[in-house]
Amino acid sequence: KRLTIDESIVQWRGRLGIRQYIPNKRHKYGVKMYVLTDTNGITQKMHMYCGSHDIDLKGKGHAEKVVMMLMEDYLNAGHSLYTDNFYNSVSLAEK
Repeated sequence: KRLTIDESIVQWRGRLGIRQYIPNKRHKYGVKMYVLTDTNGITQKMHMYCGSHDIDLKGKGHAEKVVMMLMEDYLNAGHSLYTDNFYNSVSLAEK
């Protein structure tokens, strides 16, 4: 099964401590989500980014932690993962 990881913005203009501002996105204000999808675009797993409040993803190697967290149920099961350059690293490839 082919899987892909990318981030998505859920539009939100109200008050929220974890709201993100990304000027080059269609929805400039919103909640950032990390999403694992299959080739049909169906979401398999997702994680809401909580900024500095996100204990699981805090510190160095943020992108690597995102990949490992979203893929934990799919590792060693014959799946192929496609990502952009943000989620690629030598240490991740070694795992």
